[in-house]
Amino acid sequence: YDLIFNELCPHFVSLLTDSNGAYVMKTMMDTMPTEVVCAQVLTPLAEMPDVIFELCTSSLHSRRVIQYFVDRCAPTDFHAFIQLCVSRCVDLATSQHGCISIQRVLDKANDEQKTAVFNQVVPFTGMLSVHPYGNYVIQYMVEHAGRDCTDQLVGTHMLGQVTAFSCNKFASNVVEKCLYFATPPMQHLIMEELYQNKSTTELEAMLQDSFGNYIVQASIALASFQDAWMISECLKPVLQHTPYGHKIEARLQRRLRGKKVALRTSV
Repeated sequence: YDLIFNELCPHFVSLLTDSNGAYVMKTMMDTMPTEVVCAQVLTPLAEMPDVIFELCTSSLHSRRVIQYFVDRCAPTDFHAFIQLCVSRCVDLATSQHGCISIQRVLDKANDEQKTAVFNQVVPFTGMLSVHPYGNYVIQYMVEHAGRDCTDQLVGTHMLGQVTAFSCNKFASNVVEKCLYFATPPMQHLIMEELYQNKSTTELEAMLQDSFGNYIVQASIALASFQDAWMISECLKPVLQHTPYGHKIEARLQRRLRGKKVALRTSV
């Protein structure tokens, strides 16, 4: 491969960002030892953060180049990718391909690298949760950062907006993940905000909202007996005025009898 590589190497940036050229480069790198790929391609690429950003965000084929390096190399070899995720986390998270790239890089990152990226993402939780692409990054973080981090994220950036997030197409997915991965005390606080001190009008609006309704179902399925009872008492005055309210009431009764209720099943 030496002759071909020596001819292509001066042009590897333009080749990696081209749909056909990237395929040729990946095929060629498959024939090379990993240490040579790291030394001859990744090392010079690390000095070009704008090129890495373009690879992460521009297209499906360029994103697959990032996936190639992630699959092929050790976390220490793609430190420049981690640095990009730290310095431009919002730009990546709000891009169609960037939100996937940042997750694939984090799949291979070590704990220290993940923490560095998560710390940068957390302050933007509210904005990213309602974003069509950014919400996937927040969901990923909730699943992989640990319950303490999830509690911090919810307590600092979501409490006070849980109901609004629950009725949002994108943020409702984040709320559901938080209900599942938060510690029991934080889960209880989320449910308190969803149901307690709410007017009949507010509860009816949430039940009739297609996304809010999913959160109601998720909360019933995941609630402790104490919280399931609280939900039942709060919803009792409005269920008879809500379409399919009898089905939600039946779910609550099954939950109170200790039976599991499926998540994300339309009533």
